[in-house]
Amino acid sequence: TLAGCCKPAPPEPIVGYTTQGRGVSIHRADCKVVTRLPDARHSRLLHAAWGQAGDQVFAIDIEVLAHDRAGLLKDITEVFVQEKVNVVRVNTLSHDGEARMEFTGEVRDIGQLSRCLGRLAHVRGVFQARRK
Repeated sequence: TLAGCCKPAPPEPIVGYTTQGRGVSIHRADCKVVTRLPDARHSRLLHAAWGQAGDQVFAIDIEVLAHDRAGLLKDITEVFVQEKVNVVRVNTLSHDGEARMEFTGEVRDIGQLSRCLGRLAHVRGVFQARRK
């Protein structure tokens, strides 16, 4: 299964971790959970690589920080639509004129994510768009 802590997506380097009773979970190679493993658990790490690309999508968490304004969510949503990123979760909070928006979007690969983040960063009022 793909790890929820780091949500890996192709072509990122990945590693497998043999869990107790749940099989193997796949993490990004730079995942903090993996890099902070005690030495005694390093033997549970497995070499892993992505298979053939297909029609699979991967859930990725995205955070957008912006100056709040009317139409901000609409403009951000339009970027997701144009980049063909299906948003499956949204959480927004506006406080003191600033908006913090968290999205979970389904992407095919890191290239699609990078293009989307680049376009989000150019939406009027956005001062940060990043992968969580």
